[in-house]
Amino acid sequence: MATPLNGRRALLLALGSFCLSTAVVGAFAAVDLLGELVELPHLAVGLVAVAAILAARSGELPCAWLVAFGLSAGFGVHLGGIGITGETPGIPFRLTWAVVVGIVGATALGLPGGAIGLGLRRAARRRTSGASE
Repeated sequence: MATPLNGRRALLLALGSFCLSTAVVGAFAAVDLLGELVELPHLAVGLVAVAAILAARSGELPCAWLVAFGLSAGFGVHLGGIGITGETPGIPFRLTWAVVVGIVGATALGLPGGAIGLGLRRAARRRTSGASE
């Protein structure tokens, strides 16, 4: 059984997924593969799948939500709200935008993915407990 999610572990999980997402999306954008190789629907499906796997493995919905938040926020930093302000946005605006994109992405994709993962975990437990009887 996994250890419960405490405050420090949750913060590290969200920060690590944010840094990973920021680096990967930045690398893809730097070599012009973001629009060709990875599109928004691919990222959405991947986010749901990651949240489902984490929730199924850990048995916790907050863990899946935090990783989905970090991954979405890392993607949101690169969106940066260009076109909203009419100029290249600064760091405070990018971070605020990343938080907004992170919350929306984690709520819209992380929660359903986590619910799918918890449902699969519950179904697997019922199947294994029913088979042993």
